[in-house]
Amino acid sequence: MDFDEKNVRAAHSRRIQNAFAYSLNDFIDYCLSRYVRFDAITFFEVIEHQDNLHDFIGGIKKLLNAGGWIAGSAPNRDRAFANITRRWEGQDTPRHHFFWWNKKSLQTFLHLNGFDADVLVTRVDLETTIGNLAYFFLGSKVIRKVRGFIFDPTETGSHSCILGHKSKLLTLLKTMRYLFLLPAGMALKLSYDRSGGLSLYFQGKLKAYQLRT
Repeated sequence: MDFDEKNVRAAHSRRIQNAFAYSLNDFIDYCLSRYVRFDAITFFEVIEHQDNLHDFIGGIKKLLNAGGWIAGSAPNRDRAFANITRRWEGQDTPRHHFFWWNKKSLQTFLHLNGFDADVLVTRVDLETTIGNLAYFFLGSKVIRKVRGFIFDPTETGSHSCILGHKSKLLTLLKTMRYLFLLPAGMALKLSYDRSGGLSLYFQGKLKAYQLRT
């Protein structure tokens, strides 16, 4: 399920037929009208975007079978340089993100809402840290222009849809980025790992006494 119809079309092109461009409330109504519930529901990098956590988690519980599972992830508010990146990119502030989570707050929220849950710290990969540095040094406008030149904005496919000469250019740019930013990327990765990683992973089972209303 995704708000973006383009993402849903991309899923359909990969033979994922049960993909819908719905809001959560629309999807809940759709499922409950057909007596459809799930053994597991995932929401990765979603919970921080919710402006009404009570309705969000309540909707998830309505869609779960008894003893059903959830799994997902959220940005770690205790990550290294969080305050700097918030000012720099603005993605970790409203209207994008409404809540900042750390391990304790996320685990408490899930427990209070009826889940036996575990929250785990994730390790960031080197490619991600190098990509973050590229955004920092080049700026999002430059990155978007390069992507616009290489990728066809009307396409929903993968890198296989890029023409031959542009594919070679993309490979060259990624190699240059990797070589130039490798030392700084390794240092940034170490800082992220020591602070608890960029993201938190969680999984939990709905407690047996929880009732769907």
